[in-house]
Amino acid sequence: MHQMDVEKKCPRQDELSARLHAEAVARKKAKAKAKHEYNAAHPRVKEPVSAPVTREQQIADALKAWPEVTPSDYSDLF
Repeated sequence: MHQMDVEKKCPRQDELSARLHAEAVARKKAKAKAKHEYNAAHPRVKEPVSAPVTREQQIADALKAWPEVTPSDYSDLF
């Protein structure tokens, strides 16, 4: 009985439901396309990430910073 009342009130409910669904899908696709085009036109710039310094590299850097000429008698140390 209830179904018949609904059909009398709104005989094209399925048609309206299908149209609303199609419009919602079209809006979703348009939004996704706009987002894709925006992202393509505005690429994200990432900061370059420096590679982690290895232990060997730290030692090599420390040796490079070591003074070339060392005192011969080390008298300034005592």
